[in-house]
Amino acid sequence: MKTLLLTSHSKESTYLAKLSKSNHWEYSSARGYDYLVKREEWSELLKRPYQAIEDLLPFYDNILLVGSDVLFTNFDKGVEDIVKDGDNIIAPSELPNSRTKLNMGVVIFCNTRATFDLINLIHEKHDEWINMPLIIQGWLDKNHELPVVKDTIRLVDGKVMNSTYKTRGNQNWKPGDWLVHFYGRKHTEKPTVMKEFIRHYLK
Repeated sequence: MKTLLLTSHSKESTYLAKLSKSNHWEYSSARGYDYLVKREEWSELLKRPYQAIEDLLPFYDNILLVGSDVLFTNFDKGVEDIVKDGDNIIAPSELPNSRTKLNMGVVIFCNTRATFDLINLIHEKHDEWINMPLIIQGWLDKNHELPVVKDTIRLVDGKVMNSTYKTRGNQNWKPGDWLVHFYGRKHTEKPTVMKEFIRHYLK
């Protein structure tokens, strides 16, 4: 199985990428994955947010897309442990009492026709989701009963691929069964929290 770890972030989040890049590099090296960082202005990123997936997925079995606010904590766990036969896109469920049922900050894209079809639809519907709360995540949640969405995205429990750290809701798993996603907080708070986590959990 050939896998790419793709870290995508806007130039506005460069300070977070500096905190996570060595962790991402070490993880991808340990797992034998290719590793690529995609950085651009937020306004440009929103024009065709999954263009890089469209361009690169034909060369891989899977692409694991994460933001710069993600840190891997368990190098023994990988995409191979999550992907099942017939999967297209895998995303984690959101925390209880969240505005959407899914979170698109950590996503596995499998090289299938259905994956490309949904990506194309998302890009076609740009004018619908661009002004929605949580943009693409909000649009997917609103349209989750559409066959092209429901039959393409498999949701897994948040603890499988979206552990959080010091955020809302009680969790019955140790932070970072696989990775930690520092979402649900202001961008200005993330560097401090990520540094704290690195100091206590990754050293």
